[in-house]
Amino acid sequence: MTPLPKPHPIIVFDGECRLCIASLRFVENRDRHQEFRYVPFQSAAGRVVMERLAMDPAALDSFVLLEQGRAFAKSAAWSRILLALAFPWSWWGWGMRLVPTAIGDHVYDFVGRHRLSWFGRNETCVWPAPDDPLGADLAEVHAALDGFAPGKRSASGTR
Repeated sequence: MTPLPKPHPIIVFDGECRLCIASLRFVENRDRHQEFRYVPFQSAAGRVVMERLAMDPAALDSFVLLEQGRAFAKSAAWSRILLALAFPWSWWGWGMRLVPTAIGDHVYDFVGRHRLSWFGRNETCVWPAPDDPLGADLAEVHAALDGFAPGKRSASGTR
């Protein structure tokens, strides 16, 4: 019997935020095995994530990494994403794990509060395109959220 393929980690992000899109294109260009899938909060799949994790659509202050049945946000999500990339970026992920979560999240929140004034906002979500194979669909999002209770945000600050 062939084992089931491991589900792809899914990054859910503000698809209108220019900094968010630039950051995730950086990840995409360094993701050697194209492991990550991407979902903007503004999509149907993104709205499912927000509902299941009880996120306020008016306060998109963090992206979320859905991985191995858990949700990670802010600095915890960034460190896990960097760990999955090739050297030297994986070392940055290890370095972030040495920083206490409260400090890492404080820096993340500071940038998050200023991201739109510093980098701007797109009028519409521009990435990924609907036919982009790296965009996660509703089925992948539902599979990644399987086991989450409505409104439960699991391990969002855990590294």
